[in-house]
Amino acid sequence: MVKTTFLKSIKKQLLKMRQDLLTHIEKDVRTESDTSRFEIGDIYDQASSERERELNLILGDRDRQKLKEIDEALRRIDEGTYGICEECGEPIEERRLRAMPFTRVCIDCKTRDEREHGKRKVYEGPEFIGRPDMTEFEEEE
Repeated sequence: MVKTTFLKSIKKQLLKMRQDLLTHIEKDVRTESDTSRFEIGDIYDQASSERERELNLILGDRDRQKLKEIDEALRRIDEGTYGICEECGEPIEERRLRAMPFTRVCIDCKTRDEREHGKRKVYEGPEFIGRPDMTEFEEEE
């Protein structure tokens, strides 16, 4: 069972992360709409702008996924299931929860999963975890 003071601390951290992320997304949306209104320039400028828009969409997907993970962690806190590994049912160490407060699995299950599915992309938090020689855009074979 996770301590109440620890849960309050984690919930506060998750709510701050959520607010910071929403502020960041709002700022990006505002910037994107401002720049798209004033598109002038040659074909190279337009290509550069288009590439920047693509990157913003990709980052937007990551932000949406992170927001979803944060909301799920907050739901688990409210339901009383926070801090329990979804794979083995054992408690997740507080150190891991402090480092990644929206994690769903303990370090042992995460390590085992990475070993068993080395090529598979697993999203947990802001980074993709997979083979180091793969980019986040490559498909799993």
